[in-house]
Amino acid sequence: MRTVVKKFERQELFDHYNCKQNPFSFVTTKLDITKAYNYSRKHKNLYAVLCYTFTVAMNRVENFKYTYEDGQIIKYDQLNPVYTELLDSKDVSFIGCKLGNSLEEFIELNKVAKQKFKETQNVVEIDDKECGEIWFSCLPWFKFTGVVPPYDPSITIPQIIWDKYEIVDNHVYVNALIIAHHGFVDGYHIGQLIECINEELDKISED
Repeated sequence: MRTVVKKFERQELFDHYNCKQNPFSFVTTKLDITKAYNYSRKHKNLYAVLCYTFTVAMNRVENFKYTYEDGQIIKYDQLNPVYTELLDSKDVSFIGCKLGNSLEEFIELNKVAKQKFKETQNVVEIDDKECGEIWFSCLPWFKFTGVVPPYDPSITIPQIIWDKYEIVDNHVYVNALIIAHHGFVDGYHIGQLIECINEELDKISED
C-alpha cells in the first residue's frame, strides 16, 4: 500500500538534509555471500538471489520504505527490486520484478521478466503503483572499496550496488554500496539494514 504521510516524525531532519546538494548517505560494507553463491551454483543467477535477499532485508527496516514524491513524503508497505541489465549493445537498461513470496518464486518471476527484456530490448516495468522500489546494480568486472554513481537529488529511492565477488578461504565476499536519503535514514538504520542482510544471507539453503 502507498500512504501519504501527513506527520513525519523526522520532518525537521528531512528538511535539513533535503535542501543539500547531496542529501544522501553512501556506505560501503563487506558481505559474506557464501550461501547465496553456493545456492546459485545449483540454481543459477546469483544476481537474482542477491536482489531478492537484499530486498527482503530492506523491507524489514521501516525507514527505508519512505520516499519523497511530488512534494509529499510517501510510505510504502512493500518494496520491489528494480535492477540494471545489459542490452545486446552492452548499454544498460532496467528490469522491475515483483518480489513474490519466496526466493524460488522470485527466481521464476525474474526468468519471465528477463525473457521479456531479451525479446523487447526495452525497460521492463512493474505494474504495481502501490509498491515502492529499490534500485540495484552490480559491477561484476572489478572490485571496489567505494563508488559514487550518478544520482538525482530529487529521486529518493534507496539503492544497493555490489562489486565482483572474491573467494577467500572457502568464503565468498562482495563489497556492497548502500545509498539512502539522510532525511529518512541515519547510520543506525543502515546498521540495522546490514544486520538484516546478514541474517537473510545466512537463511539461504545451499541445497
